Amino acid sequence: FTDFADDLKLLGNECYGSKSEHGIYHSNSGDRAVISGNFCHDNHACGIQLNADPSNGGDGIHSECLVERNLLVDNNQSGGAAINLASVRDSVIRNNLAYGNLATGIGMWDDGQGHQWGCQGNLVEHNTIVFASGKGRFGVTIWNGSTGNTVRNNVFLSGARGGISFTEESLPGLESDYNLYFSLDGWHLFEDENKQQKYNFDQFKQLTGGDANSLKGQPQFVDPQRGKYTLEPGSPGHDSGTDSGVTDCYDGTLRPKGAGYDMGALDT
Repeated sequence: FTDFADDLKLLGNECYGSKSEHGIYHSNSGDRAVISGNFCHDNHACGIQLNADPSNGGDGIHSECLVERNLLVDNNQSGGAAINLASVRDSVIRNNLAYGNLATGIGMWDDGQGHQWGCQGNLVEHNTIVFASGKGRFGVTIWNGSTGNTVRNNVFLSGARGGISFTEESLPGLESDYNLYFSLDGWHLFEDENKQQKYNFDQFKQLTGGDANSLKGQPQFVDPQRGKYTLEPGSPGHDSGTDSGVTDCYDGTLRPKGAGYDMGALDT
């Protein structure tokens, strides 16, 4: 747990077994945090939480943070997200692998503090979020004034829910493309959280004008039983991403390895 800590670095830690809270909790207006290479598992709440807590003083914003190459497994008995973000701005969340969690994959919202404290201007790219059938919530949530975010090159394999949950006022500035979406349980891939209105793939693309190069299909992984979530050649999402300037993968190897860039945190 940290508070009001600028230029924090949390690198290569194993954080597990929290009985009531999170594996890593970065709080209270700390800017430029680097949270990288951590293994956060079996925590009652979130694997990693960044909450700037605007009600507790400071400017109430986390800005210019980097959350990358973390492994999040079997968290969220009490809800939240594998990576939970509140009042986070101009930050990068990339090359993270999350599976076996019980709530949202990556959550962006205002922590109930008001839409002026939503997560804004963040880049969410090359993450692989995997849920078991009947488990979990959405791959990513974009709620409560979380505007101007970019979501690209991700793999969202959902179980009990779909790919993206949003609130209407968070759609301005959303750039979503080159993502792979699938729901094992056949849930609609997109949903307006407040209206409880569900959208299929074509309806969501029409609503936002985005996801022109995104795909709907079940990803085929090399060996998910052993935690190997590299896409098989021929899987949806293989060689189907875009070059966004990310030259490494979750496991530290270079990308691309094939004819194109794979969606998700790993590359074949």
